[in-house]
Amino acid sequence: MNTQNEFSHRVAENSEQKDSKKYLGDKLKKILIIVFLLLQSACVYANIKIPLDRDVLKTELGTKQGVASNHTALWLVSWGNAGTMEAARNGNIQVINHLDMGVKSYLFGAYSRTDTIAYGD
Repeated sequence: MNTQNEFSHRVAENSEQKDSKKYLGDKLKKILIIVFLLLQSACVYANIKIPLDRDVLKTELGTKQGVASNHTALWLVSWGNAGTMEAARNGNIQVINHLDMGVKSYLFGAYSRTDTIAYGD
């Protein structure tokens, strides 16, 4: 009788260990999937540049570049001037040939920066 109880007890312990390992494995898989999805959707960090010109194949950028930025923190406070005139002034540009827009965002937009990038002479 005692041998049968020990055997049953060992089987129960092994079953509990397997369940525990399976639970930890499942939990780890879920955490990895969540981290992967956050990184894929650019929720943690994004750095994007977009041309503001429809005919980019024929665009000559010029010799000068100027950047103007607007910042936002904690979705509450914004500051800066990301206007085209400010970008041209910052690059000492008299004739604008092309414009790009850049966006950097961190932690779901807790901090973000929008840039207007002017190219010209």
